[in-house]
Amino acid sequence: MARRPRSPPPGDRRHREWRGRCVGALAPYRAKPSYARTVENSVYVKDGWRGKGVGGLVLDRLLALAREHGHHSVIARVIAPNEASLGLHERHGFARVGHERQVAFKHGVWLDVVTLQRVLMD
Repeated sequence: MARRPRSPPPGDRRHREWRGRCVGALAPYRAKPSYARTVENSVYVKDGWRGKGVGGLVLDRLLALAREHGHHSVIARVIAPNEASLGLHERHGFARVGHERQVAFKHGVWLDVVTLQRVLMD
């Protein structure tokens, strides 16, 4: 039986910076204790750096951090037209598990959000 890791403090966030800017983050998925082993990730890559493998490096490090801190599941929520981010997550073992219609409002347009999940193995 696997040893259950100690839960992180409520609201605990982990992030990675490069040149003083946040490039990726892990945040609690929900505030309730029953969700303590699940985190949500965010990856930020500036336009000039896209397509050069930076996102993959950031996501690899975030997944390693999630494992190091005893998390079981990582969730990503991606605006539906962002095919680059959807592809990045799928190449790193995430599966599409949900599609929310018109839940984000950006630049005067309602957008869908795709939910992806990766269950981390021991």
